[in-house]
Amino acid sequence: QVDALSPGLLGRSKFEYADNYCERGLVPSFQNNGIGKAKGLGNGKGGKDGNGGWQKHVAAMSKSVSGGRRLEELNHLLTRTIMIRRRKEDVLSELPLKRRQVLYITPEKEKRG
Repeated sequence: QVDALSPGLLGRSKFEYADNYCERGLVPSFQNNGIGKAKGLGNGKGGKDGNGGWQKHVAAMSKSVSGGRRLEELNHLLTRTIMIRRRKEDVLSELPLKRRQVLYITPEKEKRG
């Protein structure tokens, strides 16, 4: 959405944005055993016994993009270019009056088939 307002403001791509403003790291990527559970996320024995433990099933490492860095720079960049903050007290006269409406709902009987 930012790119639609100001192309390239946060980087040429989402990857450049992530490089500049996100904490990056590697996390283990587990194989799937076909029944919806990741292998090796625990076997009751700490997962290190070689019989289905996590070490045996780590397929690869995946990049993790979470958290943030250079947040003051990012905040300054956004607030000085595209971010708008309007306080309620400043725009209250422009807002419509509150509407309250009570809705009565009759629940349907449960259908059993």
